[in-house]
Amino acid sequence: MDLGVKPSITGKDASQGLVPYVNRDEDDRLRQGIARGGLVLVYGASAAGKSRAAFEALHELSEDTLVLIPERPEALRDLARASDFVGPLVVWLDDLERFLVPSGLDRATLDHLCHARESYVLLLATIRSDELAKFEGASSPSVMHENARSLVRAGADVLSQTRCRIEIGATLSGSELLRARALSDDGRIAEALRHSESGFGEYLAAGPQMISRWMAAGGYDHNPGSAIISAAVDFRRAGYGKPLKAEMLSRVYKEYLPMRARHHPDNQDFQRHLSWACSRVAGASSCLSVVDEDSYVAPDYLIHQTIVGSSPLAAKPIKDAVWSVALEVSGPETYFTLGAAAHYHGQLGVAERAFRKGVDEEDPYCLNGLGVVFVEIGNLDLATRYLREAEACGLLEAKFNLANVEWSAGDEESAHERFLELAKRHEFPPAMMNLGLMAARHDEVDQEEHWYRLAAELGHPPAMHNLAILLDRQGGFQEAERWYRKAFSSGLAGSMAALGACFEDRGDAQGAEAAYSASMHAGFRPAILALGLLLQRQGAMARAEAVYRAGAVAGYVPAMVNLALLLSGTGEVEQAEIWYRRAAEAGSPEAMNSLGILLEDNGNQGEAEKWFLQAGRAGHVEALLNRSELERRLGRINNDESWWSPLFGPRDETE
Repeated sequence: MDLGVKPSITGKDASQGLVPYVNRDEDDRLRQGIARGGLVLVYGASAAGKSRAAFEALHELSEDTLVLIPERPEALRDLARASDFVGPLVVWLDDLERFLVPSGLDRATLDHLCHARESYVLLLATIRSDELAKFEGASSPSVMHENARSLVRAGADVLSQTRCRIEIGATLSGSELLRARALSDDGRIAEALRHSESGFGEYLAAGPQMISRWMAAGGYDHNPGSAIISAAVDFRRAGYGKPLKAEMLSRVYKEYLPMRARHHPDNQDFQRHLSWACSRVAGASSCLSVVDEDSYVAPDYLIHQTIVGSSPLAAKPIKDAVWSVALEVSGPETYFTLGAAAHYHGQLGVAERAFRKGVDEEDPYCLNGLGVVFVEIGNLDLATRYLREAEACGLLEAKFNLANVEWSAGDEESAHERFLELAKRHEFPPAMMNLGLMAARHDEVDQEEHWYRLAAELGHPPAMHNLAILLDRQGGFQEAERWYRKAFSSGLAGSMAALGACFEDRGDAQGAEAAYSASMHAGFRPAILALGLLLQRQGAMARAEAVYRAGAVAGYVPAMVNLALLLSGTGEVEQAEIWYRRAAEAGSPEAMNSLGILLEDNGNQGEAEKWFLQAGRAGHVEALLNRSELERRLGRINNDESWWSPLFGPRDETE
């Protein structure tokens, strides 16, 4: 569909066509935002129903409203330069992150489109929550700790101009559930309601079924069709957002098969396996969408599930072959996004190569990116050179990053001057944020609040969060709560967890539970631990176990550890061992030590010693002591020997 509204499953009663719309709680506020025009943002999880909610809200506009759906980011600048268009006009930007690139939507383009014209113009955009977080995550005074955010400041600047933000939940609220049940005569809605644990919108769009198709009924590792899907997902993770030619997929898909399966005769018919990957699931979406005769793209849902840890590629690095092919086939329009993705995934060599290609095309954003890469490599001379060149091109992001480099190197005076210029002349919220951080280091509380407040009022979520912390510290909890909630509604999931801690400090367990739960469901994993511990303190062990278990199943290692601790405390030793083992195998020193204790108690000293040793080598001091005590009980060392000798003695050389 042109607007990005996903096709729905075919019901058991053969119901087809567009599924009846279940009115969402935020519909009225969305319609009000649309009526005012400007940039309106609808965000939430993949397949939550963002595009459908936005589509339905457009019905309120007059029939003569023109709806434009740009295919390329560059089209927005072309539209901004055009002098002959008049409103009312809607520009539909499904998956906004595709347009927040150097050649696409920036602050100047947004101003030309929305503020420099007398007629009504609406930019109606959708974006996944995880993509929004990349632009608006917590700031840091150091470039080196900001991942790709230091490369996407322009996108954050655009997002700060959003006039209305609407979050569409992945699960239905109580009132939405009642409205859905009233429409359950449609077999598809009835089916989705029966599988509400998957997410109402997800099930309608065949999301869980797509994951099952990708997994090939348990035969993922040896299924060439699954390998093709994985390759397509990885190209998107690598920042290659254009449709993929079949030739690109055919060059890399075997990398996802075991070595012994790559040359099997059944795995050589690429076209047959590609057709399988493109076939529709449950009459709805497919794992690969056909864009034209020979171009394909993986859907957002599979990308999102990989990010949250619920796909075959979860936590796995992108294959070298994908980076290589992506670099080879990329052009000026994708050098920056490829470099930014490589930087985000820790592939600094790939990032440098991509950005250098962009620099050869005189792309100032790639100059900035190259500077950031050299900061992380530790070559500050080259970093400063490239950042200065980008700054000379008028790139505010480069000036900001250069100031961060100066600050990290101890030249606070020069950094302050740059931040101040960005803040006063350009109303650049990240610079205001850092001026607040500088003031905090010098205990200049009035200045700290001044800069945080300015940045917060311009829509900068990290500044909202820091302002809330400061206000709460000063005793202004009511205003602090408002800013925490605003930061959360702007995409900063951790702000609600911080609010939960404030509630807990005030003895408001009910408020704390609600805040932690909201943060957890928005994807902030540390909130799982906060909520679980709160429930444990209240004696609600079964509920705490359910919270930890949900996090553990999703792959969150600290939740595995806490779940194992809880289970061990309630006498469920076998279950505790399972989760300690999973956490230990995932690299948790605490779990290794606890597993060692449990194994020793069960009489398995040999394996216990192995885990104590592994935990000790990971820096867990208690595990060293535990191993030393085990050695003593086994009579291997004398009491006068050093307790650390079992770790570094000759006996360990062969272990």
